[in-house]
Amino acid sequence: MPAPSYADILAAGTRGIAIRPSPFTVEMAREPESTANIVVHVNASMAEETAVYLETKLAESQFVTAVKIGGAVLDRFIYDRYGDDFEPRRDASVSVVTVSFRRTGEVGFAVPKDSRVATADGVVFRTSQAVVFQAGEKGPLDVIAYCAVAGADGNVLATKIAEILDRPSDDKTLTVENLLPAAGGAPREEDGQLAARARGFWSAARKGTKTAVEYAARSVPGVRIAVATEVLNPFTLLPKWRGSLVVSDASGNGNTALAARVYEAMHEARALGVPIHVVGGGTQFESISLVGLVFLNANTTAEVREQMRVALVDDVALLVNGETLSHGYIFATLLRFKDAVFAPDDCIVAPVEDKVPSNAFRAIRTRADLIKINGL
Repeated sequence: MPAPSYADILAAGTRGIAIRPSPFTVEMAREPESTANIVVHVNASMAEETAVYLETKLAESQFVTAVKIGGAVLDRFIYDRYGDDFEPRRDASVSVVTVSFRRTGEVGFAVPKDSRVATADGVVFRTSQAVVFQAGEKGPLDVIAYCAVAGADGNVLATKIAEILDRPSDDKTLTVENLLPAAGGAPREEDGQLAARARGFWSAARKGTKTAVEYAARSVPGVRIAVATEVLNPFTLLPKWRGSLVVSDASGNGNTALAARVYEAMHEARALGVPIHVVGGGTQFESISLVGLVFLNANTTAEVREQMRVALVDDVALLVNGETLSHGYIFATLLRFKDAVFAPDDCIVAPVEDKVPSNAFRAIRTRADLIKINGL
């Protein structure tokens, strides 16, 4: 129920001031600049400010409205409810990747900790520890490197890191590369993401469950997707006393370095004596082709077609690692455009059938250039 308006409060005050044995009447209260009129208006102003204040505080004290307000209000609400047991809003996180150094020289030397390597377009990473080449050792020698700047721009593709900015003078033949994509870079946590994490807090408080394991993994900076499964004996179909956990960032990509971060977080979530095998996820891009769509307004065909492409890319990006891209899932997106487009039952020609990822570690994704709508 909304707070009463100034007009509501004024009307109530006008009626109230005339209640016997008051010396005032309703007519006196309505007369401009009269004593009764001034008293009623002053009290209405104070009451309105009080009502707005109370309405605001009530909204800030309820989860649904605190989420709508967002920002510091949501932060304060979550802290008041969960206290220090809940990790507060996450700052932007840096991506992590394993880089491999190789050389053809013979002299022993070291690549110091914090040495900078980079992509051709200037995304810089720093090594987490020194890499030591013994005399005659060629490599590859691997080391974890962290992006110098937080955010999703650090999630570079495989083989993109190829420049050595802090090259040791001892060996000019040294090269570097990343065999897997960098992962884990993310912007500051948004209100919706923070609220979703808060909603899962109590269900994850019971340790050793699938929910608890996945929640703990998603609590690691940079991890957005976590899918836990039990490893079963193929003959008895009973658990083999270990679990498997696939983790990735918002793009669906993970790597061994991100998996190592998550593994450390599992000690507080897994059951005693039950190991969790953590692997980084990957992406699998698929084409979508739609035919026979009937656009109901020729003047907006091009605009609607592009809106459909964006919606398909965004919806497919919600699939987690190992999840199937079904025809029904694609149709659910098309139904959002039912007022602008008629989609016959046989309009999906690619994928030919429900698309299952090539393995449980991969997340299906698509791109605008992979989507064809009536051949365009």
